[in-house]
Order: sequence, then structure tokens, then C-alpha cells
Amino acid sequence: MKLKLILGISLFLLVHTYQSQVSIVNTNLNEFNVTPNGLSQITIFNGGSSGNVTIEVSVFNSANNLLVELKSNPVVLKSGNNTFGAHNLSFSSVIYASSPQGNYIKNQHRLPSGSYNHCVRVIPMGNIEEGDDYCQSIDAVSDEFLYLINPADEQVIETPTPVLVWMHNEPFNLLTQGEFFRLTLVELGLDQKATDGLISNVPVFVSNQVTKHQLQYPFDAPALVNGKRYGWQVQKISNGNIIASTEAWEFSLANRPGPHSQVYVALKTALDGTHYQVRDDRVFFRFDERYQSSGVNCRIVQSDGKVIEPQLENSNEEDANESKSAGYNCYELDLKPYGLKKGYYTLEVRNEKNKKYLLKLYVE
Repeated sequence: MKLKLILGISLFLLVHTYQSQVSIVNTNLNEFNVTPNGLSQITIFNGGSSGNVTIEVSVFNSANNLLVELKSNPVVLKSGNNTFGAHNLSFSSVIYASSPQGNYIKNQHRLPSGSYNHCVRVIPMGNIEEGDDYCQSIDAVSDEFLYLINPADEQVIETPTPVLVWMHNEPFNLLTQGEFFRLTLVELGLDQKATDGLISNVPVFVSNQVTKHQLQYPFDAPALVNGKRYGWQVQKISNGNIIASTEAWEFSLANRPGPHSQVYVALKTALDGTHYQVRDDRVFFRFDERYQSSGVNCRIVQSDGKVIEPQLENSNEEDANESKSAGYNCYELDLKPYGLKKGYYTLEVRNEKNKKYLLKLYVE
């Protein structure tokens, strides 16, 4: 008799415990609708009798910093499944963190790209004695847009220290602890694609913690070689994982050695992100003509607008006395007489038809 009574009490407690259990079955977070309405999509199972509860919803970033916290008004949790949404769940408190990410979510109503934890907590009231906690990981990457700009894919460049330009669509201050951008550059083998080279080749240059959209190839990094091809890419890293990346592009350094083993940079019709590093007060540049002409009009424009009109030395071995002729023409410019201070200057050259060619200079 005692054994039957003990078994009956145990069975009653087991059934009662199961019936009174509250469990969060499902919760939804749309990374493009981080609002009280969007965060109210919750399904809760109540195995016991109906009663009141409050619901808390929180969003944390990958560094476990709280970004959003919502607390609901009391709601009735009926027996069985309870589906909540904007129509039947209101929040008495909505708090956004004062951090850049918190302000971004408050103003844009969306998550910046990255990794997050979305948590829901049921807090019992009255005759409901148990609550529940539920968390899920969210990777918000679909809105991340990274792309390369310069040098263009398969472009042949003249300078061994190019300015590498890329872009992405979110402010840098949205990065949290453990998140950063990485720029990688590798030398490519014969007929090797940039994508394959960036996976398998040892990098020539790597820059972590990139916080600008323009990065000049350092003068103290391994020198880029004439005629060689190079692949490069920018990636976003979060807690050691690649969560977004640009396409893999390639460029090559022109294989056009000038006279006397000097590298003569070609002038362009418009300035871009590259510049010529002046060493020993000498500038070596190339001016290409498709027709016979004579006379080179040259001037140097300082940052304050002042103009210097220097004298050029033609380095063509065929006719050193002729200032310009059809084909490749190499010139040497001695800046020592002008005592230029450290900084940027613009070299302007005009041909006989008054067409202007430019080169940005940097004097150390």
C-alpha cells in the first residue's frame, strides 16, 4: 500500500512539473528590422495553467556588450502555445546603448554587419512559477558591401608604391572588439588567378587593423618587381573568422626599364591615387608622343598655387638635344636648384597641341 502511495505521489509531481513548464519555442530577429515590433516575434509554450509573465529581449554584440534591451508589459500566458507579435506584445521599456553600434541600431533600425547574440527571457509572475531563457547567434553579413577601387583589376601600373583604394558601406567606428579589416597582397605565379594566389601563396604584404579606405604600399615593404603580377583583397575579420571580403583583383608593375637602369614613370592625363616618390632631388618621367613635335612646356605647381618652371634634361640616347620626338621620350628633372620643402607637388607637362599631362610628386 505504501509503495502504491509513493508511486502515485511521484507520478503526480512528475506530471505537475511537466505541465507547469514554460519553454520559449521560437523567436525571430530580422537584421533589417531591429525595432520593438520586429523583436516581438516570439512563441512560448506553457505546460501549466495560465498566468502572467513579463518578457525581456536583448541583443549583444560579439564582445558581449549590450546594444538593445526591451522589457514588456505583463502579458497573460495561456496553456499551450502562445504566439506573440506586434499585435499583442508591447514594451514598457526600450533602451539602446550609447555606443556607436547602439546609436546605429536606434537610428537605422538594423544591425551593422557582424556577429550577435539575440536573447529572450520569460519572467514569471503570480501562479506561474518558472520562466525560461533562450539565446541564439545571429550573423548579420548580407548588408556588408566591400569592393576594391584602385588599382583596377588587371591594370598595369607605373609606380612601385601604389595607393591601394577600397570601400565599404559602414562607418569604421561600428567595429567592435575582435573585429577589423585586413588587406593582403601576394605575388602571383604564371597564369595563376588572384583568387587562388590569395589562398595558397605567402603574402608579400599584410596590413591588419585597416581603418582607412586608402593605403599606400609602404616604402619599407618588400619591393614590387617590374613585370610581376600581384593579387590583393580586403577582408573583414570577426573573432578570427572571415565574415566578408572583396573580390580578388590583380595588377602588375610595368616591365619597361628606361635608360641608365632608371624607372621612368609615365605621365597621365588625370591624377589618380598614386604619386612619385622623389629621391635625391631627381624625377625621371616618360612622355609618349604619337607624332613628331618639339618643345616641352613644363611647370611644377606647389600646394599654395605657386608655380616653378624648371629646366628638363632629355634622356633619349638617339638625340639628346631634341626636347621631344615621336615615341618613348624619357626626361630627367633636377629639383635641387629649387630647394623644394617636404610635401606634395604637381608636375604639369603640355605638348605642342596644349594637351596637359600630370604627375603627382612627393618630396621627402
